[in-house]
Amino acid sequence: MAYWLVNSGTREEPPTGYLPDYYRQWEQLHGPVQKFPATHRPRDMRPGDILIHRAVKSPDRIVAVAEVTSVVHPTRNDPRWKWQVERRLLHVCRDLTSAPVLADIDEGRAKGLRVFKSLTSSHGEHARTLIAAADAPWGGG
Repeated sequence: MAYWLVNSGTREEPPTGYLPDYYRQWEQLHGPVQKFPATHRPRDMRPGDILIHRAVKSPDRIVAVAEVTSVVHPTRNDPRWKWQVERRLLHVCRDLTSAPVLADIDEGRAKGLRVFKSLTSSHGEHARTLIAAADAPWGGG
């Protein structure tokens, strides 16, 4: 199992408000998936890997944990996001103010993070624990 720091949201639509609602709306529109642009295919991502979601436009907030449930495959009819994996959300923070920050896991800022990056097992597990402690009622996973 590997841990990955991934982006949640876009510059145009960053995560805001009550985050479980944000993720429910995403899943209603797109399904339970994490998408990636054509230029950033996550070749090493596998089922069972853990995604640590970082809120776009809030570079130091980590807001959700998900488990990858499929191999990487092309998206359908989405020119912006060519690749995706299915994922099952495990934990979602209530809002940005309740979310831990990358410095809490000794990862520092997400400088240079464009789409995703590998985390060490210790950083990934620590992030998972902190986000679980800030978990809001989810019920979507």
